[in-house]
Amino acid sequence: MSQRSGAAQIPFFITARMKVELKQLGYTDDDIYRMRVDDAHKYVKDGIRKGDKSKKKAGSSIASRFLGSKNNDEEDNEVPLVAIVAAFVLAGLMVYLHFF
Repeated sequence: MSQRSGAAQIPFFITARMKVELKQLGYTDDDIYRMRVDDAHKYVKDGIRKGDKSKKKAGSSIASRFLGSKNNDEEDNEVPLVAIVAAFVLAGLMVYLHFF
């Protein structure tokens, strides 16, 4: 089977050779098992080691935001002061509207 130039390529699975390359890049069997196929292809193609800053930032997906992540930086966990003040103001307004 020949490949056409300019044809779109969609990765369907992680090959055994890719698993070996991912392990050489520092990924564990568990990491590889939980890894999305397109991410695995990108990591092998670009040579992205586990823990590199060029990787997608933890918490960047919606699921990671709700489920949390082990790799969050301190800056990501800080709640802005404006958000805290706004929450108190809204809570006070709701209490006021409830009773008056």
